[in-house]
Amino acid sequence: MENFKNQLSYEIRKTYSTSNPNLLNLSDLNSFIQFGYPEDVIAEYKNFTKFAFPIAYPFKNIRVKGSTLLNLGSGIGLDSIAAVREGAEKVIEVDISETFILEGIKHPNIMKIIGNIEEINFKKKSFDIILMNGSMNIILDKLSLISKSNYALKSRGLLIISDLFTEHKFDECIKDIDAWCWCLGGCITIDKMIAIAEKEGFLLLSKEEYEQVEKFKRVRFLFKKC
Repeated sequence: MENFKNQLSYEIRKTYSTSNPNLLNLSDLNSFIQFGYPEDVIAEYKNFTKFAFPIAYPFKNIRVKGSTLLNLGSGIGLDSIAAVREGAEKVIEVDISETFILEGIKHPNIMKIIGNIEEINFKKKSFDIILMNGSMNIILDKLSLISKSNYALKSRGLLIISDLFTEHKFDECIKDIDAWCWCLGGCITIDKMIAIAEKEGFLLLSKEEYEQVEKFKRVRFLFKKC
């Protein structure tokens, strides 16, 4: 398992490098608008969108103003700047890709950290909101990360998770490094995601399901720390 974890970390860094010629633009500008992203944000930062892989706009019907937000697996930082536009007071983003962090969207209210989100630790009750948009499925130990999120969130803090999920157990790509890098190998069921979060002390507030592509469905979960 440790060898697989190290290999996965290496391949993720390589895959999500802006110098990677195989990094595809999977979402055009209209896709971001359809996902719920504000048009003014997409228009201003359209040069960054080809390196962004969102699942859904994370802040729909969520009060962000005045919050301290942790963006885990932030990528190029599109959600971070969107949070600032929504009124977040401070955003800390963490991503394993050095190129994404160094070349990503910059703003005085955004602090950037290069690191593996599975290995990084934060102080107790540091954040109002923790976001994982398209990063849960590259995590080997999901239970541990959710537990750390609980520890780092303030009382009644919010946990937003968006990714690809399935209705039924999916193990076909579980040993395929490339599939893990593209958020398929680590895909779990909707029910399992809810069970993990509830086990670690979260209450499900909402679940939004979007279109299904073959066995996978885009889902956005909103949990509250109990």
